[in-house]
Amino acid sequence: MTVYNLTQDLLRVVERTVKEDRREVMMEHVVRLMDERESAMMELSPPFTKKEQELGQKIQQMNTVIQEQLQSHLTNVQHDLRKVKRQRTNEKTYASPYETAVDGAFFDHRK
Repeated sequence: MTVYNLTQDLLRVVERTVKEDRREVMMEHVVRLMDERESAMMELSPPFTKKEQELGQKIQQMNTVIQEQLQSHLTNVQHDLRKVKRQRTNEKTYASPYETAVDGAFFDHRK
């Protein structure tokens, strides 16, 4: 596949809305496409024709959108991680709310 086609595929993948349970599969697909695209880019060599330069500009525009979408996915993952961390903290608090209390005993410090 050409760099342009791989970039289009990558753009289609990152623009999709992904549920939490499918996020890992989507990221694996993104990584695979990026690896393929990188190896295809390594095969390119100047001088470029006018058509290739136009395709290069389109690829740069798509890259901007891809980066924005990936940043959005990253933000969503970070938000979910914070939410899970808060839930764990709350679960610990509710599981043993009196953990720091001393059996309700009263200690008189006077002699």
